[in-house]
Parts: sequence; structure tokens; C-alpha cells
Amino acid sequence: MMPAPSLSSRFLCLADFEAAARRRLPRAAYAYLRNGAGEERSLRWNRQQFDAYRLVPRRLRPVSDLRTDVTLFGQRYALPFGIAPLGGAAVLAYDADRIMAACARAANIPYMLSANAITPLEDIIRINPAAWFAAYLPADTGVVDAMTDRVQDAGFPVLAVTVDVPVAARRLAETRAGYAMPVRATPQLVLDALRHPRWLIGTMGRTLRDTRHPAILNVLPTGGIGLFARGAGPIGGAADFDWGMIERLRARWR
Repeated sequence: MMPAPSLSSRFLCLADFEAAARRRLPRAAYAYLRNGAGEERSLRWNRQQFDAYRLVPRRLRPVSDLRTDVTLFGQRYALPFGIAPLGGAAVLAYDADRIMAACARAANIPYMLSANAITPLEDIIRINPAAWFAAYLPADTGVVDAMTDRVQDAGFPVLAVTVDVPVAARRLAETRAGYAMPVRATPQLVLDALRHPRWLIGTMGRTLRDTRHPAILNVLPTGGIGLFARGAGPIGGAADFDWGMIERLRARWR
């Protein structure tokens, strides 16, 4: 029997990961992961900007002692990039939030937990004491104060405020694929899940076994919003969240 190929031989570039995700995930989950909002003009434009960068080689210079480490917010990291917040990570892989936090700590790179995660922020900071937290906050001073206290009492060294979604975006690709909040077991989703048994059993089945009633646990000071509950609509910022709220939060953050 031939040995299974190692990860290093299967995944040689980012595109390899994307192709593997497309094979493994139901169409709705893949659309959530892969696509952007609206007609995806910003997504295409952003990629064009990255593609415009060029590396300028400098020949015949010693490179044996080059370093890639960087200091961010008082913490020294091995690389100047890390793992961005992904609220639906647990839909894509079993226990993904904890796994990403642990991998980031092992690699000594930044990791930011999304407020939309189903894993309590208190669990993540125990796994990775250098983790950052990305908050969605309403224009409610009581919630802002209480969430600020919760995050810093847990021990997070960095609090980021997500401000790019003051109103819920129309996410056309994932809506057409059947992904929506709250989650509803439509015939389209059920059929899609049955066609991906590894995901159905290994990810969704194990998640439901462990949590029974998965909920978005980090958008409120206490409790959470169930994924299947009516209140689990598109979660984002607030239309009237402004610089005054940021100043209030900054004054409260130790």
C-alpha cells in the first residue's frame, strides 16, 4: 500500500487549498468562505492591487541572516502576517477556532478571533494568550462597556473593532447557494450536505454532538444567539456607531 501523500506535497500554494475546500465543503459553506459581497467588485479590485506588487531583487547581498519577525502591539511575531477573523470557521472544519488559535501560537503569528465565532472567547485566550479579538459592536453604551470589560477581563492584549459592515451586506453568491442566517434545513441545503458525507459527519455532526445548540457567543456580554434562532440574522456593526463610541471604548480599555 502506498503511503498517503503528506500535506507539504498536496498543498504547494494557496490555490491548492482552495481546490481542496471546494471538493470537501457543501456548496453553501464554500460560497460563504470563497465569495465576497454584492457583485464582488471590491473583491476583484483588492486582488488586482495585491497582484500589482512586485518583488525587487537585490543581487549579491548576504541573505543567510535575514529575519522576518516583527513587533506588533508589544508582541514579537515570527512573520508580519497571521490568521484573520473568520466567524463561520466552525461551519468549515470541526473545532476550527481552537485549532487556528493553537496553530498560530505554535507558529508565533498573529491570530484574531471573530465576534461571530461559536467558540467562547475565554476558551481561545487560554489556548493562545497572544490572540486578538475582533468585535462587532452596536451603538449601545451599555453593550460597548460590558463587551470591552469582557474582552479585557479575559486577558486579550488587542481589541479590534470591525467597522466595515455598518449595515448588512447582500452576499449574492452564498445566498444563491443556500447559505443564510439563521440556518434553515431547506431541501437545497439537506441535499447539498448529503452529497458531502465527510463534512456532514466529521464537521457538522461532531459540532452538533458537542454543542447541541450552537450559538454565536461573542457578540453580547453574556449568552449568545443560536444559529437556528430567529434573532441570528446578519450580524455586523451599527449604522450609528461613530468615533464617539471608539473614544469611549479607548478610554475604558486598560
